[in-house]
Amino acid sequence: MWSRWGQVHQGKWWTMNETETKEAVMGLANASFPLDTFIFDMNWHIKPGWTGWTWDTNWYPDHVGLLSWLHEHGLYTAANIHDAEGVMAVEKRYSEMAQAMGIDPASNQTVAFHISNQTYYNALSNLVMKPLADEGLDFWWTDWQQGLGGTLDVTGLNPTIWLNHLRFMNYSQPGSTRRGQILSRYGGLGNSRYAVGFGGDVSQTWESLMFMVYTTMTSTNVAFPYWAQEIMDNGSLNPLTRPPQLELFIRVTQFGAFAAAYTNYGNPGSDPAYWLFPTPFQMAAQRVLAIRSMLLPYRYNLARFTYETGLGSLRPMYYHCPMCPDAYNETSKHQYMFGDSLLVSPVYSELTCGKNCSEGTANATIWFPATDSLDNSSTPITWVEVNVTLAIYFDDILLLCVVFVFSLSLWETDPLLQKHTLGDKRLHFLLLLMRLPYL
Repeated sequence: MWSRWGQVHQGKWWTMNETETKEAVMGLANASFPLDTFIFDMNWHIKPGWTGWTWDTNWYPDHVGLLSWLHEHGLYTAANIHDAEGVMAVEKRYSEMAQAMGIDPASNQTVAFHISNQTYYNALSNLVMKPLADEGLDFWWTDWQQGLGGTLDVTGLNPTIWLNHLRFMNYSQPGSTRRGQILSRYGGLGNSRYAVGFGGDVSQTWESLMFMVYTTMTSTNVAFPYWAQEIMDNGSLNPLTRPPQLELFIRVTQFGAFAAAYTNYGNPGSDPAYWLFPTPFQMAAQRVLAIRSMLLPYRYNLARFTYETGLGSLRPMYYHCPMCPDAYNETSKHQYMFGDSLLVSPVYSELTCGKNCSEGTANATIWFPATDSLDNSSTPITWVEVNVTLAIYFDDILLLCVVFVFSLSLWETDPLLQKHTLGDKRLHFLLLLMRLPYL
């Protein structure tokens, strides 16, 4: 079963240095955004190629101090890894690695990636990666390059899934007894055993949002319950470069808030700086992510259920009503059950007021299956099957993502309080949530 803190990630590719990392964390905290984990993309290391194992001191002059600062603020940390180019001669721990593999360090010969070789794996894990973990990195992000093909000497052995198996089971440090945690590119069917997968860079459009909803919820069909879509804006906060697509970005955020794993991500053309967004967009994002954080006990119970049964927390409607023809129609392809109690129908159409506004409405059609709303009551209320079209306001808290509660529930919640949104520094209380279906 995965760790509770592996559910909200923040990261950015390319230009984010030590100072900007702290500014991002405090920017999120001061604007009351939740954050569990800070992930360093490949900008953390020197770049002899895509692969790197040594901190870049130009960007991070005191990386140990930075990692300690992140931990002090209740956050876990991870680092991006592209394994495919092995260990090159410029790396800090090249000599130890070369000697372990029988290579003369004076030759400057690259130690080739050979993950099916136990000597290579043990040397990489103990001599190169363990010192990084000892400095404060909590887990690893297995990124692309090594692909899905066979390794050098074991035909058909998928190197990505094998990397994930080894790192998940060892969990950063040999001998560790902590629960396994990893973030990884798709390693093929079966990679679901190793917690969180993600689909890589997404060119986000309204059409791709629809597809993200569909693929994420149907991943449970192949026992891949923790599939994270990268939440990123294709525009920029600088209108002189590319106009931001803030409305689309917020809609993707709203969907991500009701997914099993949430990853806020940026790259040179996308800045995930929620705290700098114009007020209506910042507030919309903060509200829905606050709701996500408050539902942590509910989501964590779902995680336990997934661990015991293999059934993901996001479920296509035909799991709820397999004999209902409408559970398989076009409308139902873009809504899902989040556990047994929540029906989620993300909004994937633009507001009527035009691009990047916040004053109009967007139409959303939701299919409600017949259900007993109070199935634990002595007098259950039965709702009939019906399709409903609603006008969704951008800043309506209830309808940010069109979420409907199917039953009375006593839920412990995790409130978002100012400057108490980072990691385990949040406070807790009990809330009796009572809401009937909105019809």
